[in-house]
Amino acid sequence: MLVRSGAAAAVPDDYWDPSIGIPGPDGPVMVVLVVGDTLYAAGRFSQIGGVFANSIAKFDTNGWSALGDGITVGLLPSILALAHHDGQLYVGGAFGQAGNVPVNNIARWDGTNWFPCREGVGVLGNGIVRAMAIGGDKLIVGGTFNFLGGLTTPNIALWDGTNWAALGNGISGIAVDSVATSGTTIYAGGRFRLGGGVNATNIAMWNGMSWVALGEGIRDWDVSGGGGGMVRTLLSVENGVVAGGAFRLAGVVSAINISKWDGITWRALGSGIDYAGSVYALALNGTDLYAAGFFASAGETQALAIAKWDGSVWSPLGSGTMSGIDPGGLDALAVTGSELYLGGFFDHAGGKPANNIALWHIPHSLSIERTGNNVTLSWPATGTNFLLEATSDLGAPNWQGVSATPGIINYQCVVTIPLGPGNQFYRLRRK
Repeated sequence: MLVRSGAAAAVPDDYWDPSIGIPGPDGPVMVVLVVGDTLYAAGRFSQIGGVFANSIAKFDTNGWSALGDGITVGLLPSILALAHHDGQLYVGGAFGQAGNVPVNNIARWDGTNWFPCREGVGVLGNGIVRAMAIGGDKLIVGGTFNFLGGLTTPNIALWDGTNWAALGNGISGIAVDSVATSGTTIYAGGRFRLGGGVNATNIAMWNGMSWVALGEGIRDWDVSGGGGGMVRTLLSVENGVVAGGAFRLAGVVSAINISKWDGITWRALGSGIDYAGSVYALALNGTDLYAAGFFASAGETQALAIAKWDGSVWSPLGSGTMSGIDPGGLDALAVTGSELYLGGFFDHAGGKPANNIALWHIPHSLSIERTGNNVTLSWPATGTNFLLEATSDLGAPNWQGVSATPGIINYQCVVTIPLGPGNQFYRLRRK
């Protein structure tokens, strides 16, 4: 009996699917979010996919569609942050109106209508919402502001669905550019030196009661009070957080633009990301970490604006994204397990035309091992959006689904089935 995988080796750029970005938005995409089978894209644009949409739209089986009248009013109305909780889509940025409702830089969409987060008490003055995250049943909002919801809340605040609350004395500095959560723990990153009065250089942790520094923080150089640098993006991971941005030092470690806090100390991820570049977005798929931004290399390899860290080495995603002759600028990532969505400012992805939004189909290899009278098939556990199929004749293939339900063992989907008569070929097919 012959048992083989039906998967053929693919050229890396074959995994790029830029069709979602043809025609794409007429301006940059600054944030993407996947909720169920729906992709939300937001930023600063007036149309996307041939549909008029003011800075925000959704993509589903019906294609692109606007969310009402979107966001308007302001010098350059923009959305910089999205979060979804309890059926509500929250948007933050720099804008004065959502639909025809005054909202002061933060709003919520219930699927039909726009609403303020408490009428008339959004981010007041010249404030900007730059980051959002959901922690438990709370929305955490970071940015550049002194007042939110009528409270004095320097650069960070919490919304419980009804009321705004401060987190201690807030974050003192230029901005909170990124937030991430793990249980009741909140991480804040950006451009600052104090968290609730505690010396904390560009990153701090709220432990539920007070702000705490993460070692010596993140910076460009060592001077009294910290020197330069910024944390543009944070991603909560097991036992800690990954920080990306523009910096040279994390704690006492040389870490170029990306580093991981493991709960005790900062660790470098190889030789980091392009000394002359910056990291703007992070996403985790199984044990693989994706970093995006404006850069031309990751570790020792060329990687244009997007790269993957597998725990040991950096690798590119094909030929990445381009804007003219330069690496494309990527601001946003969202991952589903089998798909990686990217937003930013670029005109090509994988060597193919794509306007500011693109899709990378994450490769999933199928492994086959014969043991006695059984065959065991396995693939990465993030590939739950795949069907396992079999055929006995590649000359006249009639692929049929394998009915066995995969188990999850050591981050792998695993199926063990009895050998049948004759030849058997297997493949994974995206649903």
